Amino acid sequence: MGDNSHSAPQEEPDQADWMGNLDDQIRENIPLNKLAIPGSHDSGTFDLNVCGGIAADFDPPYRQLLNMLSCLCCCLPSCFIKQWGKSQTLDFTQQLEAGVRYFDLRVEYDPSRDDPFHLVHALRGASVRDCMQQVKAFLDKHTEEVVLLDFNHFYSMVADLSKEVDRSKDADRSKDADRNKEVDRSKGADRSKDADCGKEADRSKEADQQGHEDLSALLKAEFSDMLCPYVPGELGGLTLNKLCTDGTRVVIFLNVKDTPKEFWPSSDGPIDSCHGWAQNTEYTVCPEAGWNAWKTWQAEKGKPHRSADKFFVCDGVLTPGTKKICCFSACTLCCCGYAGTLKTTCADAINPRLFDWMEDDVKTSNRGVIYIADFVTEEYGKTSFVRSVIKLNEELKVASN
Repeated sequence: MGDNSHSAPQEEPDQADWMGNLDDQIRENIPLNKLAIPGSHDSGTFDLNVCGGIAADFDPPYRQLLNMLSCLCCCLPSCFIKQWGKSQTLDFTQQLEAGVRYFDLRVEYDPSRDDPFHLVHALRGASVRDCMQQVKAFLDKHTEEVVLLDFNHFYSMVADLSKEVDRSKDADRSKDADRNKEVDRSKGADRSKDADCGKEADRSKEADQQGHEDLSALLKAEFSDMLCPYVPGELGGLTLNKLCTDGTRVVIFLNVKDTPKEFWPSSDGPIDSCHGWAQNTEYTVCPEAGWNAWKTWQAEKGKPHRSADKFFVCDGVLTPGTKKICCFSACTLCCCGYAGTLKTTCADAINPRLFDWMEDDVKTSNRGVIYIADFVTEEYGKTSFVRSVIKLNEELKVASN
């Protein structure tokens, strides 16, 4: 199963320039956060590396075991994980040309590598630098388009090492407590381990700080004056026409404590999200049950929290936990002869159901939000998720007249 075995579907001619082709009234009067914007969930998973080890975002109890098994079994566990970690089939250029304008990004920082920043989802994916260069090249060619980049998870390999040391320390302390004859010696060893762990913790904090600074520098260097700075209270006037006139067509959200002025804070900042998947576990037995749970979650937790002065991300995905992946795959492998994938088990179950729901959502809310999903360019019937979201902006035109 190659990373790019799926070619881009035949899009409508204006798909790559859909923002520029919106009605002038929409471009002039409707703020960016009230447009219906198509986004991709785990955007950087189109090229996961099965030979690069398990990424730092994977559940810690399983990561070390799977890394060991991958070494013993010629990467077979990683190949299995890839089928559940891969959420998109197209690279950033192809996604942008298909109409995607919001990118959901998880970044792993490993300073030991020549290229230290990679997008991850259980496995390591594409280089952040390469992906940002694709975005910049697209924007240079399509001058009326705006892109939102949401760096909402940051994983440091050095910080992860510190956690491993902490777990090792706790295990050693438990063993030492049972060794009554060696109490004095174990206390001395614990003090030494505490000192070592303190050094590791300091090193991980320094690495996190350095990683955030290096990532910020990379983004500033790539986009420079194209970055749209965050100014509290001015989102209502941030329309497509204004962004294009100012030349600030890149909005970057950074989930860091002290966000540089060129970027937008994503923690307690101007962007909210509703992750309905957290309540959806029934899909393994019945996709319809998972879909109903998702709709209930959105109605109770999603719409009530949408603010007029914030972006809102509606997360249209069903995401299983590690245990459920293993159990479900084992059952389907025994009964059906295949282990299943994220696409066949989850995305294909929810994506077609999203189309009517999103249309009703825009009509009842009189506004759009950022809608994201897995495999956003896959065709279902005669349309795709991306094309369906773009079409929702026609409802905004009717509402604004």
